[in-house]
Amino acid sequence: MPTGKIKTLLKGFGFIQPDDGSKDVHFSRRALKNVQFDELIEGQQVTSYTITQGDKGPTASNIEVEKVAQQKVDISEIIEKGGEPLVTAAEILGRKLARNLKTAQIRKVYGAVKKIQMTEFNRNELIMLKPKLAYAAARKPEKAEGKRKIKKLQFVSGNFFEYMVSGYLPEFSKDKPITITLKGEKVYPINGEKVWVDAQENKQLRAALSPNGESENEDINIWQTPTRPRVTIGSQNAGSEIWHVQTVQFNTNCGLWFAAQFDSDETQQRIETLLRVLGDTGIGGERNAGYGTFDFAETTLEIPTSEVGSQFVTLSSICPQSPEQLAQLLTGDIAYTLNPLTGWVSSTGTASRRKQVSMFAEGSVLHTSGTHIGRLVDLRPDTWSHPVYRYGYAWQVGVTGASE
Repeated sequence: MPTGKIKTLLKGFGFIQPDDGSKDVHFSRRALKNVQFDELIEGQQVTSYTITQGDKGPTASNIEVEKVAQQKVDISEIIEKGGEPLVTAAEILGRKLARNLKTAQIRKVYGAVKKIQMTEFNRNELIMLKPKLAYAAARKPEKAEGKRKIKKLQFVSGNFFEYMVSGYLPEFSKDKPITITLKGEKVYPINGEKVWVDAQENKQLRAALSPNGESENEDINIWQTPTRPRVTIGSQNAGSEIWHVQTVQFNTNCGLWFAAQFDSDETQQRIETLLRVLGDTGIGGERNAGYGTFDFAETTLEIPTSEVGSQFVTLSSICPQSPEQLAQLLTGDIAYTLNPLTGWVSSTGTASRRKQVSMFAEGSVLHTSGTHIGRLVDLRPDTWSHPVYRYGYAWQVGVTGASE
């Protein structure tokens, strides 16, 4: 009899990772012999199973697993504890160790864990990444290796962003391995060379995120985009069909940031209420599988302004107000990327695809054409009565000419 481990648990089915190193095997909840499906945890040992060939490929049946002692969770002790939580959010939600709790209680515990983690993280200096400037890609270096590194780059840290808007371009050494400098300061590529940080930020991130401490030989990831398997079960013959989805996973104490200015305290309270609702329900796809939930924290941010030069780089996507404004934005020495944006939107249980719109991407360098650039775009489906807006106003940061 083959053996293995429970690799992935989804809604009513999962995958076994065989001990012999062969391909993962799909199973349904009906294939379990000595446990119920909601008693399983990922990583649990599978002591025996048989493989049957279905219309859609191999499927495991007659599965027996090694039973695991259940752990009880004291909510009040977790919420009131001021230091590290007794169990992590993954243990509470992902491994279902607290499945005897009600959903509202689980959310309360999860919120307490996130609050403890964010409070600890806020003692350190935040590293807020910004998009690379499109002109850095347009004015490519001569060497092929330098071109590849510029093409991979997506985000830079605050200091390097300030250097780039001041006109400084990255320089690449002639020797190997190639060293990158910006305004004479060494660049440290991380996250698969998608992110550039300086020496101090590199040290800080390695101490917090690197699996081997501060080792320079290991890449560190702020985020990853793993591909996860999914299975569709046929309604007539119960055959399974495997497909895959890509998810975005942030490392510990990493995430997204955005800036907002409020015209009143009432507006701020409304926005924060909406963020809490979104945090509980989740954003993006696969929300019914637990993806997309989040918590948020506030911090102060000095917002750059565009007071010099005729060019600016935008930190937000732009949809021009009119053909005339578009023509002004495209004047002179510019560099930009166009993103076709679409997606799904749901309301009262009905999901429909939004209308598609192409917008200037963050990091685009355009010609200044006034203070108010861009607009809100209504992308409601044709059959909908209420608007569905996408933000399309520019966040302008002035750009000076490239340094020689």
